[in-house]
Amino acid sequence: MSRNGQTRESAAPTPTGCFPTFGRLLRWRGWRVGACVALALLLVGGVVDGIATVHYAGKVGTQLATLEAAGKPVTARALAPAPVRAGENAAPLLLAAAEIVHHHDPPGQGARSESWGHPMPAEARGYGKLAWNDPADLARLARYVKDDRRALPLLREAEGKPGVDFGVNWDNPFEAPFPHFGKLRSLARFLGDAAVLASHEGDQAEALDRLRLGYSLARASSQDPTLIGQLVACATDTMATDAAQHVLLMGPIPVGEARRLTAELDRVDYHERALRALSGERACGLWVFAAVECGSVRMTELVSGASLSLRDRLVFWAYPHLLRPLVYADELWFVSYMGKVEQRAGLTPQERARSPLPRWESAKSRPPRWAVISHILTPVFERTSIKAENALVQRRLLQVALGVLLYRQAHGRYPASLAEVRAMGWPVPLDNYSDRDLVYRLKGDSYVLYSIGPDLKDDGGRPLWWQHDMNGRPFRRSAESAGDLGDIAWIHGNEPRSGAPHP
Repeated sequence: MSRNGQTRESAAPTPTGCFPTFGRLLRWRGWRVGACVALALLLVGGVVDGIATVHYAGKVGTQLATLEAAGKPVTARALAPAPVRAGENAAPLLLAAAEIVHHHDPPGQGARSESWGHPMPAEARGYGKLAWNDPADLARLARYVKDDRRALPLLREAEGKPGVDFGVNWDNPFEAPFPHFGKLRSLARFLGDAAVLASHEGDQAEALDRLRLGYSLARASSQDPTLIGQLVACATDTMATDAAQHVLLMGPIPVGEARRLTAELDRVDYHERALRALSGERACGLWVFAAVECGSVRMTELVSGASLSLRDRLVFWAYPHLLRPLVYADELWFVSYMGKVEQRAGLTPQERARSPLPRWESAKSRPPRWAVISHILTPVFERTSIKAENALVQRRLLQVALGVLLYRQAHGRYPASLAEVRAMGWPVPLDNYSDRDLVYRLKGDSYVLYSIGPDLKDDGGRPLWWQHDMNGRPFRRSAESAGDLGDIAWIHGNEPRSGAPHP
């Protein structure tokens, strides 16, 4: 016992007095350990991110070098047309002509007139929406064309220009406007209606000349290196073809104007221009990837028209900042995919039919879930080649129909076969879907003429393009909505067609 009466054991420090200090030490050391572990993970993650970024960026660079070596554009700037001298550029003349006719081309969709069962206000019935067999609509059309006749000399002058440059800013295709496409469609509606009006007035030479100008518009649009330019060209072709099917039934046609029209029909190779447009789409997509990678374009700007949730906004922010290797892997996937699309689009319809549909084309959601930018950039490319082939076969059908009509004018009867048309020196192109002559048969006092169409089956001339509404009236539908079932037929008969709506 000690002098103060306490035992030695009681004077010793109690365990409970030292545990708080030891616990604080453990907690402090644990925080340091946790911080060290987090820092180590961050460093390892940064190293892995850097290695993955360098790896995928290098693979992308290799792919782009391969494309450049093959002569393919890899920058949007490479899509810019060659410089055109001021006096050789058709674009200003086309825009000036469009400015003249746009007053009689009101916006909106609908059928040509009330005779189609869809009433339209009078102010909405402009070019492309007037019935060609309705006397009231023809009278209205005559007033429109008389008011806008100043556009015709401009269009003829533009046709002789060697270049077309609408001044698109290819340095930034993401923000580049393409207002000239709508104006070209407006001119196509004007020329189709003007050609029909000339045929009703008994001037078939003028009617064929206006048709030729319509097909020359398609040639101008098809020079654009993007898919939208090719789609506008195909739509312009369709408008001219509708008018041609009406004009050729209105009376004899002059041989000279028919030959000039046939020569214009041969001036566009839709197959080659569709392939070039796919290369252009790839170059524009690569520009988007480069802009996202350098931060000049935010991910949210790519879908500016869509409402984004908070989660989507967080993903779009993190994608180029924290997940940079995925951006390069995404770009690598996009380049590979576009190469496959371009390779398959280069096949003929027969070659595509013989080769099985690849998995990458048949999948509904082709880009992987992590390929965010490719999901935004990748539309349905496989339809492009079909639209190009359809536009080409429409031109060939018109060429043959012109020959058949000229044969009848010369001999007083329709030819028994296309061999008789070919024998008189008229060009008789093959059906690009069958690689044989277009199907031609006499039918009473008329004939049937058609291509077997994209399904590569002879459906007896049942038109691919025409369906019927709930009242039994025909109206034009796209090949997609028709399911590609049927033939691409030259609509022929003793009664000129009323036309079809062209929005």
